Amino acid sequence: MDPRDISWLGGDPSASVIGWELFRQDPQPHWPLTFTDRVGYPIGSSVALMDLIPLLALVFKPFSPFLPSPFQYLGIASILSCTLQLFFALRLFRWFLGGDRLAIVLASGFFLIAPPLTYRFSGHFALTNHWLVVASLYLLFRTISARGEPIRRFVLFAVLLAVIAAAINPYLMFLVVVVLTAAVASLLWQRRLRWAGTAGTLLGLAVVSAAAITAVGLPLTGVIGYSGGAGYGYYSMNLLTLVDPIIWKSVFLPQLPQFTQGQYEGYGYLGAGILLLTTVSLPFVWRRRWSFHLEASQVVPLLVACAILTAMAASTRVSIGSKLLVDLDPSGRFVRFLAPLRASGRLFWVPYYAILAGILASVFTIFRRRTAVVLVALALVVQVADTASVRTFVRLTTSRRPASPLRSPVWFTLAALHRNLIVLPAWQCDVGSTPGLQEGFRIFGFLAFEQRMRTNSYYASRYSAESMRYHCVQAPLDLYKKPLSSDSAYVVNAGTAALIEIGPSGPNRCHDLDGFTLCSSATDFGMGPDGTNYLAELDASDRLSVPEGPSVSKFLLAGWYGSERGPLVWSDGHGVVGFRLSSSQRSRYDRLALRFKILVGRKPVEYAIESGSSEVDGSVPGSAAPAILDLNVDLPLRPGLVQSFDVVTKHPPRPVDIGLNQDPREIGLGLVEARLAPR
Repeated sequence: MDPRDISWLGGDPSASVIGWELFRQDPQPHWPLTFTDRVGYPIGSSVALMDLIPLLALVFKPFSPFLPSPFQYLGIASILSCTLQLFFALRLFRWFLGGDRLAIVLASGFFLIAPPLTYRFSGHFALTNHWLVVASLYLLFRTISARGEPIRRFVLFAVLLAVIAAAINPYLMFLVVVVLTAAVASLLWQRRLRWAGTAGTLLGLAVVSAAAITAVGLPLTGVIGYSGGAGYGYYSMNLLTLVDPIIWKSVFLPQLPQFTQGQYEGYGYLGAGILLLTTVSLPFVWRRRWSFHLEASQVVPLLVACAILTAMAASTRVSIGSKLLVDLDPSGRFVRFLAPLRASGRLFWVPYYAILAGILASVFTIFRRRTAVVLVALALVVQVADTASVRTFVRLTTSRRPASPLRSPVWFTLAALHRNLIVLPAWQCDVGSTPGLQEGFRIFGFLAFEQRMRTNSYYASRYSAESMRYHCVQAPLDLYKKPLSSDSAYVVNAGTAALIEIGPSGPNRCHDLDGFTLCSSATDFGMGPDGTNYLAELDASDRLSVPEGPSVSKFLLAGWYGSERGPLVWSDGHGVVGFRLSSSQRSRYDRLALRFKILVGRKPVEYAIESGSSEVDGSVPGSAAPAILDLNVDLPLRPGLVQSFDVVTKHPPRPVDIGLNQDPREIGLGLVEARLAPR
C-alpha cells in the first residue's frame, strides 16, 4: 500500500515498476506513447510490454516531478481493481435482482473474492482488472433490455470501455470486444440496428480498439512472443477448471491433475460455495418462478460468444485432467494464427463470470427470497473459507523481501561517470547465463532506475525482432570488434569478460565485485588492475569436445544457442570461440583441427571460419531434402597464448523454412570439436 515501498517487489511486479520508473525519467515525448530508449537501450522499447498498466503510467507521468522516488502504484491499482469489480458486480446484480439490496450485496461478494481474480494479485496486476469483463457484461444486459434507450449511448460506452481495456491489457481488450460484439449481435436480432449500422458499429469498435492499442504501444505483430506459437497450448484451460482448486488447496475438494503446468492461466475454480449452491438448486429447477425473462435474442449471442471463448481457452489441444482429450491441429498448421493469444486459458474469464452470475441469479428465481438469501449467505461463508488458501498464497507472495546482492558502494556511484548500465548477456537473451540469472533483470533494473541510467536488459512479455537481434547477436559481437563505450558501465558474465579481454578494449577493463564482473573503459573503480584472466585455459586433453566437455560453455564467447545441447552446439550465424593455451601447448602445437556440422536446405550455405589473418571459407550445395552434413577445417594457431576464431554462416537456414521442424531460429554451423594439432 505504501507507494514508496518497493522492497516487496519480485518477479513480474518488479519488472512493471522498473519499466514505470525508467519511463518516468524520460523527458522526451514519443510515439507510441509508452516508448522510451531508457529500456532496451539503445533500441528502446514500449514499457507497455512490461505489464505496468499503461493507462496508470500515462496518468501518473505528468505528475512525476511531484511524486516521490521510487513510486509504485500497484497498491493503488489493486484498490481500483477491487472497487470497480464490486461496483460493476453490484450494478449487474441490480439488473438481475431489482431493488433487493441484501441479495445484490451477497451475490456481488462472490465476484469480489472470485479465485481467478484473487490469484492475479500475486503478481499480474494488469490482469486484476476483471472489472472490465464484468462491466462489459453489465453493459450488454443493460443495453439489450433497455429498448427505448438510444443506440448511440451504447456505442459511446462501448468505445470508452474498449479504449480503457486497450490501455490496460490486450487480453482484457479482446474479451471486452467479444462481449460488445455479442451485444451488437443482440441489437441486430432485435432489429434495433440494421445491417449497415451493425457493420459500422463493429468496424468503428475494431478501428478504435486497434488505434488505442497501437497508441499505447502494444503491437500485435512484429514482436517475439505474439507469434511463432511459443506457449500456445501450454497455457491453456483444462476442462475440469470449474471444479479444480489447482495448487491452492480447497477445504472441501481435492486438487486435480493438470495436463500442463501452465494451465494455471486457465484457472477458473468456482469455489465450494458456488458448487454447493449449484448442487442444492438443481433438484428444484422445475419449481422456478422466473422474476425476469430473457428472450433468445438477448441471450443466444452471449452464449455463442462464451462457447467460442471456451473453445479458444482450451486451445487446439483439448485436455481433461492429465489426459489429452483431442488434438485438433496435430501438424501445428493453425498455431501461428492463434499464437498471439498464447495464454489462451485467460479467455475463459468471460464464460466464468457469466456462469457465476447465472448461478447466483438463478438461486433467487428458484427459491423464495428468504430461503435464497439464507442459502447465498451460507454459501458465501463456505466460499470465504474454501478460498482462504488463495488469499494466503497472495499474501505470502507479496510479503517477500528479496535482498539485493549488491553491497559495494561502487555500484551506487556508477552514474558519476556513466549514463548507461549494459548487462551482457541481456536477461531477455539468455536467463541461464545472464549476470544474476533469473533475478538479474530485477537486481540491475532497480540499480538502473535508482542511478537514473539507461539499461539494455529487461523483462517484458514481448520483444521486437529488431531488439532481440541487436541485444542478443550484435551487442556481444560489438565487444569483440569495438572498444567499450566510455559512457557505459558493463555487467557481464565470464564469457563476455573474456570477449572484452581479447577484443580492442584489452585486459584489465573488468573487475570482480560482489560476485559479479563489472567493466568500464572510463575507470577502474578504484580497484586497479588485478591481472585476472577471464579467458578459460584449454585443459590437458588439448581439445574442446562438445559431447564430452561439460564446461564447454566457458569457451563459447558469443553467438551460440546454449552451451551443451547433445553432440554439438549451433551458432546463430556468427559464433566466437576463445581459449588460452598453456606454454607447453603453445610449444607443441601450431594448428587447430575443427569439426563442424552444417544444416542445409534447398539453397546453398556459405560459411567462413576466421582466426586472425587466416580464413577458410566455402559453400555447401543445397539438398532436395533437409540434411546435416560434416565439415572439417584446419586453421593455423594465432601467435601467443590467446586463441580465438569466428564461425560465420552467411544466410543461415531456419529449420521451419526447410521443413525440418518448427524451430524458427537461424541455424549456423554447429561445433562438434576443436582439437590442437601437432607441428
